[in-house]
Amino acid sequence: MREIFFKLILSLLFVLTNTYSHALPYALDGTWVIKEFVGESWFLDKETIKDKIQVFYKGYAKGALYNCDYEGQSSTYTEYNVTDFLKNPEFSNFKLVQEELREFNNSVLYVNRISCNGNSNPENRQVLYPFVTLGHNNYAYYLFEGGVIVLRRSEKDL
Repeated sequence: MREIFFKLILSLLFVLTNTYSHALPYALDGTWVIKEFVGESWFLDKETIKDKIQVFYKGYAKGALYNCDYEGQSSTYTEYNVTDFLKNPEFSNFKLVQEELREFNNSVLYVNRISCNGNSNPENRQVLYPFVTLGHNNYAYYLFEGGVIVLRRSEKDL
């Protein structure tokens, strides 16, 4: 009886662990590769950021868009469905990639606000917003100037 109980507990732990790892589709940790810039760039040369990377890892961030060297990085997110997201005037430039977003119509969009406190130097305080990720997908979108930067999770993180 005791043996069956321990097997049941181990099975339950295995299921919960695997479920939890897949229940965070909006997780930022990993390496993101910039694939393209869609829209109007005001000062940015679109070609200079293509194939550049953005890394997030447990409070550390480094890359083409944002940096935080364990200086109090935090993040929060708001969930949207695609229709409500595209109706929000704050995100009107995302209509530039609406066909791509509509491919994920059944997915949840996570609008992330990522900030770095810059404890060692207040001038290092930064905010990356809106960094949009999709549930069960490996794409992210970042509103920048008059357009949207499209990122894809690195092959090594898939």
